[in-house]
Amino acid sequence: MGSDERIAVEGRPGITCRRTAAGRVRFEISVSDGEGVPRFLTVAGGLARAEAALAAHAATRLSATNGTDLTFGEALERWLESPSMSTRERQDYEWPVYVHLVPRLGHLPLSELGEWHAIALLDELREAGYTSWSIKTVLEPMRETTRFAVEQCVLERDPLATLEAILEEDSRPVEAEVEGCTIVDLRRFKATQASI
Repeated sequence: MGSDERIAVEGRPGITCRRTAAGRVRFEISVSDGEGVPRFLTVAGGLARAEAALAAHAATRLSATNGTDLTFGEALERWLESPSMSTRERQDYEWPVYVHLVPRLGHLPLSELGEWHAIALLDELREAGYTSWSIKTVLEPMRETTRFAVEQCVLERDPLATLEAILEEDSRPVEAEVEGCTIVDLRRFKATQASI
């Protein structure tokens, strides 16, 4: 086996190995990008780590073909189960995901999720008396899930890309003549006036 020669590991589909110039064996896993082009990712460690990395990748991969029917609730759960998520992070996100997001928006097809859903949820939580910090805690997994879906090639673009700016604007004080309104309220008012 030469240093540039990629050899398939017998009985382990998706795993290859190469010998480095120093004579060490380096394992790689074969993954597909969003367009079906195979890519090889080098895995630190031996064959067992390569098998674990391939299994983890397969478990979290949201392909464009199965993503078309994916609901927001299913995408949230896949995001929570991703190998990059620590146990502590997963525990921290369970409250906003299972108390607020899944019951309200979990049924929606991921492809139909939009910024207006986040704004409506923000309004609902504000009316229920939640603080700005609690609202951001609820909306953060929503935002991270859409980012994850874009990374996994389920969504072409992130429908919540501007959510952080909206949250920042929502917490700013506004002019005295519109006391009690937020920037989001003003945006909504302007949008309704434009459609009349």
